[in-house]
Amino acid sequence: MTVGSNKENWLSKGFKVTKIEDALELKVFTEDEVIECAEHSATEVPLIVRYDGSSEAGNAIFPADTQYNRLYRVSEGDVVISNIAASYGSIAVVPEDLGGCVVSSEYTILRAKPGFEPKMLWAILRSPVVLSEILLVATGANRTRVKWDAMKSLSIPYPKETTEKEFVESLLKLEALEKETVSSKKQIIDLAVNNLELVTNDAEIILSAFKPQK
Repeated sequence: MTVGSNKENWLSKGFKVTKIEDALELKVFTEDEVIECAEHSATEVPLIVRYDGSSEAGNAIFPADTQYNRLYRVSEGDVVISNIAASYGSIAVVPEDLGGCVVSSEYTILRAKPGFEPKMLWAILRSPVVLSEILLVATGANRTRVKWDAMKSLSIPYPKETTEKEFVESLLKLEALEKETVSSKKQIIDLAVNNLELVTNDAEIILSAFKPQK
């Protein structure tokens, strides 16, 4: 498998194919959303993005006690990508209750462009094919560090508006009942990426080779 090797298959199936940078763009932070750590005395709550694509609030921190010069406040609907663990699936959409949490420069924060749904893009970005392509363009000692400049030119398939709407509506309902429907949530995500031809043996082999230890 090479970068872009699935594009012809997607086109033959009639899927809309676009580059990631045509669907997502870097978030432009306002002055209030940028925290100068050395000058900030209040505590802040960091956002934690898990390998399974979920996010949660971490323990409160004092920005001045961290190793970072700046922290960035995220908002509902932001697509947050871990620069060091994106290939493991650490990509999340900020939910309403976590808006206001902060992240460091070790995360890339994106906003969906008009015509694209953050949750649909989240499922696509976390699919086996896209994660394996992220690995192929990653850098670092363990080939796990990814930068926006490297991944933004990757091609992805995108469903029709009706499919997108059905997926997003279904996902929202499942998330409202997530404690009782964890397995159902996984099934609908798997269905979406399978229907977009985003699960292949080659992709699974690549991901398995780089799977982190528990």
